[in-house]
Amino acid sequence: MSMGRTSIRHREAALAEFLRTHHGAISTAELVTLGFKKDAIAKLVRRGTLIRQHRGAYRTGAMPATTSTRLRCALVATGPDAALARASAAHHLGLIEFEPRKVEVITPRRSVGHTREDVVVHETHELPRRDLIRVDGLLTTCPQRLILDLALDTTSGADRKLPRRAIRQGAVRDKRLADRLERVVRERAPFRGSQVLRELLDEHSSGATVTRSELEDQFLELLIRNGLPLPETNAIVEGFEVDGVWWDERVVVELDTYQFHGDVRAFERDRARDAALTVAAYRPIRITKRRIEREEPQIVRQVRILLGL
Repeated sequence: MSMGRTSIRHREAALAEFLRTHHGAISTAELVTLGFKKDAIAKLVRRGTLIRQHRGAYRTGAMPATTSTRLRCALVATGPDAALARASAAHHLGLIEFEPRKVEVITPRRSVGHTREDVVVHETHELPRRDLIRVDGLLTTCPQRLILDLALDTTSGADRKLPRRAIRQGAVRDKRLADRLERVVRERAPFRGSQVLRELLDEHSSGATVTRSELEDQFLELLIRNGLPLPETNAIVEGFEVDGVWWDERVVVELDTYQFHGDVRAFERDRARDAALTVAAYRPIRITKRRIEREEPQIVRQVRILLGL
């Protein structure tokens, strides 16, 4: 076999591996890095190995496009600094269930891509790295930046619900975000979305123990009634957001409702999380609304034992 054919096979093997590990999407620049020139890329398209999704973005022809394929194609077509934004970020972070029809991305530079029917590009002068996280290999705005963007640009009924849902997911926890929101309100108010920002600030200033649901309020009241110490709520433990944690005793509490834990995926995810926390030497305990209402003495006894009281 000639050296040329060997080189082609190596490049195509590298391409297949790249597509496998990058949601089946690749940019022109990435293809060039793998050794494909313009004519070779055109040949891959003619053969059906690649399908042109946007200018500068291709997806694999070996299988139908997934949601993640669409998202990555939109990102690489927009530019190297682009991140998922608005409804697309909310969906990717699990804050909403419906998949937006158009992919929304944000970029700190003028969009290098051309207008695309299914991609909405938001340009911004400020997109610091602290506002970005990588989830499942895709760059996205963090929940805190998501709240800020949605509050400043409330354009649909669905979007108006997202900041509040992000609060319930525990996105507002630190003073830096509160200070940032205060500054925006002070410098730009009144503006569309200022009421949402004010509600966020009120939520943050309501106290150190911020709950995301009525169930958490009921559990905290149970602890107070029985003279038990309060956990830190909506904390991050071993990379997981938990309803409550007693750090010194390494006890984690999760409050289960059908609304948040009532499907198969949630059930499996919760059990995998419990296993990971147990391996990390934490002791998870799950408490339901029914138990809080009917089994308070048993819950109190179990919590006392776990906390060593």
